[in-house]
Amino acid sequence: MKTPDGWQCVPLTSVATLESGHTPSRNHPEYWDGGVPWIGIRDARKHNGKEIFDTEQTVSELGIENSSARLLPKGTVCLSRTASVGYVTIMGRSMATSQDFVNWVCSDALLPKFLMYLFVCEHESLRRFSKGAVHQTIYFPEVKAFHILLPPVEEQENIIAVVEHFLRRCDDLDARQAKQRETAARLNKAALDALTSAEGPEDVVASWRRVVANFALLTDVPGTVKMLRELVLELAVRGQLVPQAVGDEPASVLAGKMAGANPTALPPVKESEQPYSLPESWRWVRLGMCGGFMGGGTPSKSTPSFWAGPIPWVSPKDMKRPYIEDAEDHISQEAIEHSSVKLIPSGALLFVVRGMILAHSFPVALTTRSVTINQDMKALVLAAPAVAEYLLRACQASRKRMLLRVERSSHGTCRLDSEEVARFPIPLPPLAEQKRIVAKVDHLMSLCDTLEEKLRRAEEGARKLADALVAELLA
Repeated sequence: MKTPDGWQCVPLTSVATLESGHTPSRNHPEYWDGGVPWIGIRDARKHNGKEIFDTEQTVSELGIENSSARLLPKGTVCLSRTASVGYVTIMGRSMATSQDFVNWVCSDALLPKFLMYLFVCEHESLRRFSKGAVHQTIYFPEVKAFHILLPPVEEQENIIAVVEHFLRRCDDLDARQAKQRETAARLNKAALDALTSAEGPEDVVASWRRVVANFALLTDVPGTVKMLRELVLELAVRGQLVPQAVGDEPASVLAGKMAGANPTALPPVKESEQPYSLPESWRWVRLGMCGGFMGGGTPSKSTPSFWAGPIPWVSPKDMKRPYIEDAEDHISQEAIEHSSVKLIPSGALLFVVRGMILAHSFPVALTTRSVTINQDMKALVLAAPAVAEYLLRACQASRKRMLLRVERSSHGTCRLDSEEVARFPIPLPPLAEQKRIVAKVDHLMSLCDTLEEKLRRAEEGARKLADALVAELLA
């Protein structure tokens, strides 16, 4: 790097006196709590890049006299050299330090703040001087060899003024962002509380409009969009997302048709099993009342021809999307004929019923073509295919309640008992209302997609602003 005119490369020890620190014996209580500030690593971490006026611990003059600790003057620059390497602070008054620091008492040729900002800027370079398998330390031979590029004092003053100008701007930006986050958190809670307590579709619409109007702030809160997605689904299965229509055929008729097409006999959902109230035209049904379950399996891996076919073989790793049209693995018709694997038709709901993913997620998806599944999955072949789209969203909305039924084996594996899945209560709206719910949910989810994209762009904007700030600083 070319040295600017008027600057000199000099040993640091030629323009500042190197000093060390020490810890008075802990076996002598009289050496401590004597009112003389004594800088430790926690003080340096807290005041990194700033002046320090008070410390967590103090020592006594007796402790100074009976140890290698030295009382250093105001303006001494202190650099942590061991344990936590690279924190730097300036003594705002006369103090002592522990032996974890190297300290410089600057001459008239070197301003303490210039040296402090120099160390802050060279933080990563300083860490490269440290050695040690357990505790990294910059040893004194390296410290004594430090050289710096020294500008004239007047130019040091100008550099300090510019640096502190930009630091104040950064502090102002931090303060504004903190205030925005605080406001966003408050609005976020109020808006979501209003949505969850809405008593009908009209209240939901009004609350939703307030959420959208304030979304520029709401989206500053991490996870807000995910929470909104969950909220949309929750309101949908409570009958609070779209209004009920008087002319809709009640869900009891639909439930009766599904029961007639399903040979599996399951008891009605008791009132004590119903987690919340439903509109009058809705009914609680068990998931197993909606169709018949099919299991999966794994064809022999020792027969290559079983794994050379075109038929998707779905496993939990494929369940990251709501619609399944393909899988990572494929099997042949021969594999189906010579194993327990069955062909599952298009329009079936797939669930993961075994695996560690059940510790936090309940993957569910709808098939858009015939597939096979492995033994960690279950398929629900629907008695009334028209309910498939609503049922997919109802199962997504039921994630938290379903996860309460997950069991753990002695070695930690998560599993859902097939009978528990079949007996799981699902809210069933009239078929016509299901279609309105699906359309509304999809519309709101597309809005969430748009909002997530805006948030991503906002983050990019913040990064560009930071880049511009650095560019201006270096200009």
